[in-house]
Amino acid sequence: MWRQKIPTLAEKTLSFAAILFFIAIVAFFAFQLLYPTPSFPTFALKWMRTGAIHKVAFSPKVDLLAVYGYIQNIQKRFGRKASGLLLLSTSSGQLTRFIGAYANDLSFSPDGRLLAASYQEQGINKVDVFNVADGRKMRTIVMGKSLDFPSVTFASDGRLAIVHNGKLWFVEVDNGERIQTKIQATEVVFSPDGRFIAACWKNWVSIFDGKGKMVRKLEVKAEKVSNTNISIRKLAFSRDGKKFVALWLERKQIWLSSQMRWWVSVWRTSDWELERSLPMTHFHRTIRAGDIEPNASLVAVADPFPRFSIFSKSLIAVYRLEDGQVIARLPRYGFCENDVVFSPNGRYLAVAHVDGIELWEFKDSGKQ
Repeated sequence: MWRQKIPTLAEKTLSFAAILFFIAIVAFFAFQLLYPTPSFPTFALKWMRTGAIHKVAFSPKVDLLAVYGYIQNIQKRFGRKASGLLLLSTSSGQLTRFIGAYANDLSFSPDGRLLAASYQEQGINKVDVFNVADGRKMRTIVMGKSLDFPSVTFASDGRLAIVHNGKLWFVEVDNGERIQTKIQATEVVFSPDGRFIAACWKNWVSIFDGKGKMVRKLEVKAEKVSNTNISIRKLAFSRDGKKFVALWLERKQIWLSSQMRWWVSVWRTSDWELERSLPMTHFHRTIRAGDIEPNASLVAVADPFPRFSIFSKSLIAVYRLEDGQVIARLPRYGFCENDVVFSPNGRYLAVAHVDGIELWEFKDSGKQ
């Protein structure tokens, strides 16, 4: 006589798990169909180049784009594999000069004549300064040993500002003279009129006057300060000097993974009072790049919402700081974003990733 087999506990558990997995897959694809990525006609793709790009910087006149990485299909022109520091035409995306140096950070001088590239070589922090017109290396500034990579930017008076070993240094490019300040920082930015120096360290931003005297100390903090770690990524003054913006990441442990989300904080420079501080993305493990528009009215950040990056690509989301609303979501084609940079005139947004670089043009006629 035939007997019906009674499933064991292990078999029941496996069946239940299979059903749950099937439901999850169906729900995921239904979510993708019912919640498509919103499309905004704010930005138009001007050009794209394939390769692997890591760092980007616009020239002051926005006619050139300095990139560090690899651009394909240019070996015939230069007779070599063009991996290194490259200058691209902003209007066409064509390569105008191959320099071939290393770069962890890039910065043009205010007059556009010089390009500084900071990097680390065998544990030694260095900065190469190039003449943009002919690509000639003018000077290599050796800062010394460090565990952290150096960052580099130019002050409004033309001096080269280097953050090395957590301290701000000023360097005279002409003679290489180095001056160490007492300002502790991981990144610095200068106000357009040169009145202020903003230096970030952990979850604090210190504001100094042009002579290095402390003016105010600003704190950035999340809604719940316990079990979180804050990393300030970008600082910016508005063109009129009335606003100061900090773009920062909140990190915390969620289950077995460390995840993060973007925040933005805005202060008035007249009295350094905080106007607003708000989160822009949900927690995710792959958030990396972001930038502040030069007039401090927009921010662009890597935003995986509403997609799951393990299955599909994340996006570049552009937020309006006035009300925190998303005005654009730009697709990206690589596994991770390496750099997102607004042009000095606010007209373009460059997105660099492991598959190449794209230049997006802001379609608002007010952007000149």
